[in-house]
Amino acid sequence: YMYSYAYCLQNELLELLNKDKAAKIAAAKVSEWKEKVNCICIVCKVDCFNFVKEQLLNSNRYNNISFINNEEIKGVTAFGIPVVISFNDSIIVDSDTKPILRGDLHMHTKWSDGKHSIEEMADYATRLGRNYIGISDHTYTLKVARGISEVDALQQIEEIHALKLKGIKVLSSIEVEVLKDGTLDFSDATLAKFDYVIAGIHTYLQQNQSEMQARIEKAVSNPYVNILAHPTGKLLGRPGVMFSDREPYSLPFETILQICVKNNVVLELNCFPERFDLGVEHFDEIIKSGAFISVGTDSHSAAHLNCLEYAEIMLAKYPKLKNKVINTFSYNKLIKFFSEQRQTFTSETELFQHVSERRDFNYYFGNHAGIITG
Repeated sequence: YMYSYAYCLQNELLELLNKDKAAKIAAAKVSEWKEKVNCICIVCKVDCFNFVKEQLLNSNRYNNISFINNEEIKGVTAFGIPVVISFNDSIIVDSDTKPILRGDLHMHTKWSDGKHSIEEMADYATRLGRNYIGISDHTYTLKVARGISEVDALQQIEEIHALKLKGIKVLSSIEVEVLKDGTLDFSDATLAKFDYVIAGIHTYLQQNQSEMQARIEKAVSNPYVNILAHPTGKLLGRPGVMFSDREPYSLPFETILQICVKNNVVLELNCFPERFDLGVEHFDEIIKSGAFISVGTDSHSAAHLNCLEYAEIMLAKYPKLKNKVINTFSYNKLIKFFSEQRQTFTSETELFQHVSERRDFNYYFGNHAGIITG
């Protein structure tokens, strides 16, 4: 979390220095951050010393600024992290690394507990260079996240379809809640309407190993589940916030991986800073297993969409995994991939068979003791 926090401050400084410039004058040195973020190091072109000096002095984000022979500027961010800016023309600073990831497959909107609308999220993602996004709001059982009903979900799909007609590449998805016994809180008939489905566990996280295994097996065996969200359940936590971290499920990762491979379900690399429950320690096992990975920021506001950069950094250091990340697929290839995951699913007759078994009006609004007690 501290790494991504410092990375955000580093990008803020680069944006300040490169603003309104035809070519970049500043770039970050290769980070050597490990257990501790000791310094943000920037390199700039020599002839830009006075400009950089002026920008820092006029900003209220930097303190204790000092200058050394027109060769180096030192300071401290408003959050206490040291900054060192050196000047050297031998370092090329105006070249960009092409992003590995084409899109973001996990985010939330105003429909549930997000801050922005679907169109606002799509607009900002486009500005960040994303080719597509997937909208995956929470479902109704997760009350704390204002989860949406099946009726709301179908209306949301219509809104997304209207955006697609405008040429905006938005995939319809849902983060369906996995209940205590492994059942999903949306019917198959509704799940079938989405471009893809993410299954997520947010409650009863302390189940024992056998209970959690049975729960995950039942959830991902549903033919409409494409992705298992934050598959280990671990939280890294937030700096300065007590009890914000969390241990992974009691179930070993190897077992979770085997279950997903068996059911042709993708594991999520959740790159929201306090999550990252899937890390480099799991990558070798994933490659050997043949499993695929999806990357999602789990954004709850447009600003969170920037977190995709953290996954970019991780994957750039582990290139062997690139071919197993579905976010590297084109929009059309991704749609085809999700469709092929569902080819083994039941017939339409079986799918809608349960509709006739639904409770009728009189069950809910008649003299039913269980409903009245509730």
